[in-house]
Amino acid sequence: MLFRSPILTAVGNLGYKEASPGVLMDPLLTISDVDDTTLASATVSIESSVAGDVLGFAAQGGIVGEFDAVQGVLRLSGDAPVTAYQAVLRSVTYSNTGADPTARGTRVTRMVRWSVTDANASGAPNGPRSSVSGDSTITDVNDVAYSLSPSGSNPYTMNIDLG
Repeated sequence: MLFRSPILTAVGNLGYKEASPGVLMDPLLTISDVDDTTLASATVSIESSVAGDVLGFAAQGGIVGEFDAVQGVLRLSGDAPVTAYQAVLRSVTYSNTGADPTARGTRVTRMVRWSVTDANASGAPNGPRSSVSGDSTITDVNDVAYSLSPSGSNPYTMNIDLG
């Protein structure tokens, strides 16, 4: 019997403005697997993540997970149907809790890597689990700071978020 890897298609490209709530990463992401109905795990990783980057998700179908902010990786696990993993991955959100999501303009765009691992529930004897990946792009926009200085001896600065 020939064992095939699942197929993941991620096409999301999102724009994110500083201090916005979480934005869906790829609500049209698809997963298929011609020889299995179950997946074992998935990861979503931000390459060159910036302090404050956060990936969230809606837990369902017995799939659990956690976000490692240091590595910029969301790890999901639990043997579950392909459709459950597709729903969970479609629910993944991106936000940034920091004051500068672009790292002073050095990381305006970041690549996101999606990976799913086949559970080989179709009966592969101790078969290797296979991973596939698809990419998405995050484009961050830092808000604009304005300085207001009143006349007199006590100048002050006020940041105004235009978003």
